[in-house]
Amino acid sequence: MLVFFNLWVWSHILGGRSGDLYLDFLSVGQGDSEIISLPSGPIIVVDGGPDGKVVPEVERSLKKGKYIDIMILTHPHADHYVGLAELVRRYDIGVLLLPEAKSSSPAFLDFLEYAEKTDLMVVHIGEGDRITSGEMKMDFLSPSVDDGISDMNARSIVFMFEHRGVRALFTGDIGEKQEKRMIGLYDMDADILKVPHHGSSGSSSSAFLAEVGPAVSVVEVGDGNRYGFPTVAALDRLKAAGSAIYRTDTDGTLRIVPGDKGLKILKMK
Repeated sequence: MLVFFNLWVWSHILGGRSGDLYLDFLSVGQGDSEIISLPSGPIIVVDGGPDGKVVPEVERSLKKGKYIDIMILTHPHADHYVGLAELVRRYDIGVLLLPEAKSSSPAFLDFLEYAEKTDLMVVHIGEGDRITSGEMKMDFLSPSVDDGISDMNARSIVFMFEHRGVRALFTGDIGEKQEKRMIGLYDMDADILKVPHHGSSGSSSSAFLAEVGPAVSVVEVGDGNRYGFPTVAALDRLKAAGSAIYRTDTDGTLRIVPGDKGLKILKMK
Protein backbone atom coordinates (compact mmCIF):
# COMPACT_ATOMS: atom_id res chain seq x y z
CA MET A 1 0.00 0.00 0.00
CA LEU A 2 1.39 3.39 -0.97
CA VAL A 3 1.80 5.97 1.75
CA PHE A 4 1.15 9.62 0.98
CA PHE A 5 1.75 12.43 3.47
CA ASN A 6 0.67 16.03 3.04
CA LEU A 7 2.37 18.16 5.66
CA TRP A 8 -0.28 20.85 5.53
CA VAL A 9 -2.61 18.70 7.62
CA TRP A 10 -0.53 19.49 10.69
CA SER A 11 -1.99 22.60 12.25
CA HIS A 12 1.21 23.95 13.82
CA ILE A 13 2.60 24.56 10.34
CA LEU A 14 -0.21 26.85 9.24
CA GLY A 15 1.21 30.32 8.84
CA GLY A 16 4.70 28.77 8.62
CA ARG A 17 7.92 30.69 8.73
CA SER A 18 9.31 32.80 5.95
CA GLY A 19 12.77 32.55 4.47
CA ASP A 20 14.81 30.42 2.14
CA LEU A 21 14.88 26.72 1.57
CA TYR A 22 18.09 25.29 2.94
CA LEU A 23 19.66 21.85 3.14
CA ASP A 24 22.20 21.25 5.89
CA PHE A 25 24.71 18.39 5.77
CA LEU A 26 25.90 18.05 9.33
CA SER A 27 29.40 17.32 10.54
CA VAL A 28 28.74 14.51 13.02
CA GLY A 29 31.86 12.37 12.62
CA GLN A 30 31.71 9.03 10.82
CA GLY A 31 28.02 9.03 10.01
CA ASP A 32 25.21 10.77 8.16
CA SER A 33 22.84 13.51 9.21
CA GLU A 34 20.98 16.07 7.14
CA ILE A 35 18.30 18.71 7.67
CA ILE A 36 15.87 20.00 5.08
CA SER A 37 14.17 23.24 6.12
CA LEU A 38 11.32 24.47 3.96
CA PRO A 39 10.34 28.14 3.66
CA SER A 40 6.75 27.20 4.52
CA GLY A 41 7.74 25.73 7.85
CA PRO A 42 8.28 21.96 7.82
CA ILE A 43 11.57 20.59 9.15
CA ILE A 44 12.88 17.22 7.99
CA VAL A 45 15.81 15.48 9.69
CA VAL A 46 17.44 12.58 7.88
CA ASP A 47 19.64 10.29 10.03
CA GLY A 48 21.45 11.37 13.17
CA GLY A 49 25.04 10.21 13.08
CA PRO A 50 26.78 7.90 15.58
CA ASP A 51 26.43 9.85 18.84
CA GLY A 52 25.35 13.07 20.51
CA LYS A 53 27.40 15.33 18.21
CA VAL A 54 24.23 15.86 16.21
CA VAL A 55 22.48 17.73 19.05
CA PRO A 56 24.40 21.04 18.90
CA GLU A 57 24.39 20.88 15.10
CA VAL A 58 20.59 20.57 15.04
CA GLU A 59 20.22 23.26 17.69
CA ARG A 60 22.27 25.63 15.57
CA SER A 61 20.30 24.82 12.45
CA LEU A 62 16.86 25.09 14.01
CA LYS A 63 17.77 27.89 16.42
CA LYS A 64 14.90 28.06 18.93
CA GLY A 65 12.64 25.57 17.17
CA LYS A 66 11.75 22.44 19.12
CA TYR A 67 9.60 20.62 16.57
CA ILE A 68 10.79 18.26 13.84
CA ASP A 69 8.00 17.41 11.44
CA ILE A 70 9.59 14.35 9.85
CA MET A 71 12.48 12.24 11.07
CA ILE A 72 13.86 9.71 8.58
CA LEU A 73 16.12 6.83 9.48
CA THR A 74 17.53 5.52 6.21
CA HIS A 75 18.59 2.20 7.76
CA PRO A 76 19.27 0.81 11.26
CA HIS A 77 23.04 1.10 11.50
CA ALA A 78 24.50 2.88 14.52
CA ASP A 79 26.20 5.63 12.50
CA HIS A 80 22.73 6.70 11.35
CA TYR A 81 20.36 6.12 14.30
CA VAL A 82 22.22 6.74 17.56
CA GLY A 83 22.03 10.50 17.20
CA LEU A 84 18.33 10.27 16.34
CA ALA A 85 17.73 8.69 19.74
CA GLU A 86 19.27 11.79 21.32
CA LEU A 87 16.99 14.05 19.24
CA VAL A 88 13.87 12.09 20.18
CA ARG A 89 14.66 12.86 23.83
CA ARG A 90 14.94 16.61 23.16
CA TYR A 91 12.46 17.43 20.39
CA ASP A 92 8.82 16.89 19.58
CA ILE A 93 8.68 14.72 16.46
CA GLY A 94 5.74 14.47 14.05
CA VAL A 95 6.57 11.09 12.53
CA LEU A 96 9.50 8.70 12.30
CA LEU A 97 9.94 7.05 8.89
CA LEU A 98 12.12 3.99 8.46
CA PRO A 99 12.46 1.11 6.00
CA GLU A 100 11.32 -2.46 6.42
CA ALA A 101 14.70 -3.71 7.65
CA LYS A 102 15.27 -6.00 10.61
CA SER A 103 17.96 -5.39 13.20
CA SER A 104 18.68 -7.33 16.37
CA SER A 105 20.94 -4.61 17.77
CA PRO A 106 19.94 -4.02 21.42
CA ALA A 107 20.67 -0.31 21.04
CA PHE A 108 18.38 -0.04 18.03
CA LEU A 109 15.61 -2.00 19.73
CA ASP A 110 15.94 0.29 22.75
CA PHE A 111 15.62 3.29 20.43
CA LEU A 112 12.41 1.94 18.92
CA GLU A 113 11.02 1.04 22.34
CA TYR A 114 11.71 4.54 23.64
CA ALA A 115 10.12 6.07 20.53
CA GLU A 116 6.98 4.01 21.06
CA LYS A 117 6.80 5.04 24.74
CA THR A 118 6.75 8.69 23.67
CA ASP A 119 3.78 7.93 21.37
CA LEU A 120 5.87 8.88 18.37
CA MET A 121 4.16 7.71 15.19
CA VAL A 122 6.43 5.19 13.42
CA VAL A 123 5.78 4.45 9.74
CA HIS A 124 7.61 2.07 7.40
CA ILE A 125 8.20 3.66 4.02
CA GLY A 126 9.81 2.68 0.75
CA GLU A 127 9.62 2.58 -3.02
CA GLY A 128 6.53 4.25 -4.47
CA ASP A 129 5.70 6.41 -1.44
CA ARG A 130 5.51 10.20 -1.64
CA ILE A 131 5.41 13.18 0.72
CA THR A 132 4.15 16.57 -0.43
CA SER A 133 3.95 20.04 1.05
CA GLY A 134 3.00 22.94 -1.21
CA GLU A 135 5.68 23.12 -3.90
CA MET A 136 7.78 20.37 -2.29
CA LYS A 137 7.65 16.67 -2.99
CA MET A 138 9.72 13.73 -1.86
CA ASP A 139 9.56 10.60 -3.98
CA PHE A 140 10.84 7.41 -2.35
CA LEU A 141 12.78 5.26 -4.83
CA SER A 142 14.02 2.48 -2.56
CA PRO A 143 13.86 0.03 -0.85
CA SER A 144 11.42 -2.25 -2.58
CA VAL A 145 9.31 -4.23 -0.12
CA ASP A 146 9.69 -7.46 -2.09
CA ASP A 147 13.30 -7.42 -3.25
CA GLY A 148 14.32 -10.21 -0.87
CA ILE A 149 17.47 -8.34 0.19
CA SER A 150 18.45 -8.54 3.86
CA ASP A 151 21.60 -6.37 3.80
CA MET A 152 20.74 -3.20 5.68
CA ASN A 153 22.92 -0.89 3.60
CA ALA A 154 21.24 -2.17 0.45
CA ARG A 155 17.83 -1.56 2.02
CA SER A 156 18.55 2.09 2.78
CA ILE A 157 15.79 4.57 2.12
CA VAL A 158 16.55 6.56 -1.04
CA PHE A 159 14.45 9.58 -1.93
CA MET A 160 14.41 12.45 -4.40
CA PHE A 161 13.59 15.81 -2.85
CA GLU A 162 12.28 18.52 -5.16
CA HIS A 163 11.30 22.12 -4.52
CA ARG A 164 10.77 24.77 -7.20
CA GLY A 165 12.82 22.86 -9.73
CA VAL A 166 15.76 22.10 -7.41
CA ARG A 167 16.34 18.38 -6.92
CA ALA A 168 18.42 16.66 -4.25
CA LEU A 169 19.02 12.92 -4.05
CA PHE A 170 19.44 11.32 -0.62
CA THR A 171 20.96 7.85 -0.83
CA GLY A 172 21.75 6.38 2.60
CA ASP A 173 24.39 3.66 2.27
CA ILE A 174 23.34 1.99 -0.97
CA GLY A 175 25.87 0.30 -3.25
CA GLU A 176 26.30 -0.14 -6.98
CA LYS A 177 23.65 -2.85 -7.33
CA GLN A 178 20.93 -0.60 -5.94
CA GLU A 179 22.22 2.34 -8.00
CA LYS A 180 21.92 0.24 -11.17
CA ARG A 181 18.37 -0.84 -10.34
CA MET A 182 17.15 2.72 -9.81
CA ILE A 183 18.71 4.25 -12.91
CA GLY A 184 16.75 1.70 -14.94
CA LEU A 185 13.47 2.81 -13.35
CA TYR A 186 13.56 6.50 -12.49
CA ASP A 187 14.61 9.95 -13.60
CA MET A 188 17.65 10.32 -11.37
CA ASP A 189 18.74 13.78 -12.50
CA ALA A 190 19.61 15.89 -9.43
CA ASP A 191 21.38 19.14 -8.63
CA ILE A 192 22.61 17.90 -5.25
CA LEU A 193 23.79 14.42 -4.32
CA LYS A 194 24.26 13.03 -0.84
CA VAL A 195 27.07 10.68 -1.83
CA PRO A 196 26.15 7.04 -1.10
CA HIS A 197 27.86 5.12 1.70
CA HIS A 198 30.33 7.82 2.71
CA GLY A 199 32.22 7.52 -0.59
CA SER A 200 32.95 3.80 -0.45
CA SER A 201 34.56 2.12 -3.45
CA GLY A 202 31.43 0.03 -4.03
CA SER A 203 29.14 3.02 -4.53
CA SER A 204 28.95 6.15 -6.72
CA SER A 205 29.43 4.13 -9.89
CA SER A 206 30.18 5.95 -13.12
CA ALA A 207 26.86 4.87 -14.66
CA PHE A 208 24.96 6.17 -11.62
CA LEU A 209 26.75 9.52 -11.60
CA ALA A 210 26.19 9.93 -15.34
CA GLU A 211 22.44 9.61 -14.73
CA VAL A 212 22.35 11.85 -11.66
CA GLY A 213 24.69 14.53 -13.06
CA PRO A 214 25.04 16.38 -9.73
CA ALA A 215 26.33 19.94 -9.72
CA VAL A 216 27.24 19.49 -6.03
CA SER A 217 28.07 16.26 -4.18
CA VAL A 218 28.45 16.03 -0.41
CA VAL A 219 30.41 13.25 1.28
CA GLU A 220 29.51 12.79 4.95
CA VAL A 221 32.48 11.23 6.65
CA GLY A 222 34.57 11.38 9.82
CA ASP A 223 38.11 12.68 9.87
CA GLY A 224 40.66 9.84 9.84
CA ASN A 225 37.98 7.14 9.91
CA ARG A 226 39.13 3.51 9.99
CA TYR A 227 37.36 2.64 6.74
CA GLY A 228 39.45 4.92 4.57
CA PHE A 229 36.35 6.80 3.38
CA PRO A 230 35.99 8.52 1.04
CA THR A 231 37.96 6.27 -1.25
CA VAL A 232 40.13 7.62 -4.04
CA ALA A 233 38.10 5.58 -6.52
CA ALA A 234 34.81 7.20 -5.52
CA LEU A 235 36.32 10.70 -5.49
CA ASP A 236 37.83 10.16 -8.92
CA ARG A 237 34.44 9.12 -10.31
CA LEU A 238 32.79 12.19 -8.80
CA LYS A 239 35.46 14.43 -10.32
CA ALA A 240 35.08 12.75 -13.71
CA ALA A 241 31.34 13.43 -13.53
CA GLY A 242 32.11 17.15 -13.23
CA SER A 243 30.61 17.55 -9.77
CA ALA A 244 31.85 19.99 -7.15
CA ILE A 245 32.78 17.88 -4.10
CA TYR A 246 32.37 18.88 -0.46
CA ARG A 247 33.25 16.79 2.59
CA THR A 248 32.14 17.15 6.18
CA ASP A 249 35.52 15.96 7.48
CA THR A 250 37.37 18.83 5.80
CA ASP A 251 34.63 21.43 5.23
CA GLY A 252 32.55 20.93 8.38
CA THR A 253 28.79 21.38 8.34
CA LEU A 254 27.56 22.61 4.98
CA ARG A 255 24.44 24.60 4.15
CA ILE A 256 23.17 24.64 0.58
CA VAL A 257 20.74 27.44 -0.25
CA PRO A 258 19.15 27.29 -3.71
CA GLY A 259 18.49 30.65 -5.33
CA ASP A 260 17.87 32.40 -8.63
CA LYS A 261 21.60 32.44 -9.34
CA GLY A 262 22.22 28.80 -8.49
CA LEU A 263 23.30 26.96 -5.36
CA LYS A 264 24.93 28.94 -2.55
CA ILE A 265 27.30 26.81 -0.45
CA LEU A 266 27.96 27.99 3.09
CA LYS A 267 30.52 26.41 5.40
CA MET A 268 29.06 26.62 8.90
CA LYS A 269 32.11 25.67 10.98
